[in-house]
Amino acid sequence: MVTGLNGCTIIAHHLTISSLFFCSAKSVMSDTEISSVKTFFSGCKNMTGVYPIVVLTHRLSKTDSNLEGKFRRTGAEQILEVENYTGRDNIKTRGRCSDLLAVIENALRDVKFRIEQNWNPVTERIKRKKFLLKFMHDFAIAEKEKEAVKKVQEARRNEYNRLKEKASNMWFARFPEF
Repeated sequence: MVTGLNGCTIIAHHLTISSLFFCSAKSVMSDTEISSVKTFFSGCKNMTGVYPIVVLTHRLSKTDSNLEGKFRRTGAEQILEVENYTGRDNIKTRGRCSDLLAVIENALRDVKFRIEQNWNPVTERIKRKKFLLKFMHDFAIAEKEKEAVKKVQEARRNEYNRLKEKASNMWFARFPEF
């Protein structure tokens, strides 16, 4: 605890993080995207100790009725829906304000939960750093592999088109009247 200017007391505590994942309810997520989200959520849990809070925006424009279920299957424990303020509809309503406050309240509850846990911030920071470096390395390797596969596919496609063009030219050479 540190006493600041004018007698204000600041309670210093180790770094506690709460993660939020925002997604538009208008979006339709493929299985590949859901798999990536699941990996991301697992990483968030390893980094913060809690799963991220999923915030679905554009609540009234929901296109995928099973979107919440998809997030539940990825491990999300808290899913909140909010309606966005837009240029055409920017009037503050009690519902919109309370929805946004609920998001902040849940994030603060996660922070409080983590603060109340007995954990060593130094060792946790080291674990998080190792995890983050490994996660970034694995992601970079996966991206390079995807890029290599694309290059091979492109080369095969180019070779196929070249051979196809060559065969077409050979056929026309046999029958010049066409």
